[in-house]
Amino acid sequence: MSSFKIPVSLCKRIQSILTRFWWDSSPDKRKIAWVAWSGMAKHTYLGGLGFKKIEDYNDSLMGKLSWHIFCNPNSLLAQVLKGKYFPDEPFLDSVEKSGSSHGWSSILAGKEVLKKGLGYIIGNGETIKVWSDHCLSTSEPVVPIGPPTFDN
Repeated sequence: MSSFKIPVSLCKRIQSILTRFWWDSSPDKRKIAWVAWSGMAKHTYLGGLGFKKIEDYNDSLMGKLSWHIFCNPNSLLAQVLKGKYFPDEPFLDSVEKSGSSHGWSSILAGKEVLKKGLGYIIGNGETIKVWSDHCLSTSEPVVPIGPPTFDN
């Protein structure tokens, strides 16, 4: 799960096995699940049991792999992927091309999870391109509206 995006059908099967483990007394005897999985998967501070939703967990693991590529662009993995899939653009601007491997498609799914939580620490402001980089927003990444006055 930490290397590839697994299909939704497999996620549902794994979740079903987990449910059966908690509710059934033996493999051949099925019992009623007294609490829905959605209730069990809520965070404990929301009154649930804190179980993970398998599909969301897989997405977060793919986001972790994307974070590794983003933060360590000189690692062997990042250099190989850059040479093959995004040689002329930054990792966050890379897109899926025809003939991409399942591994790369999985990393791109993780990149989308990563982009939802990325932001900037402004510091001295020299490295931020105000007119092209995504800025912080409470709802979605936005860029300023209007013509830039200089190449920033």
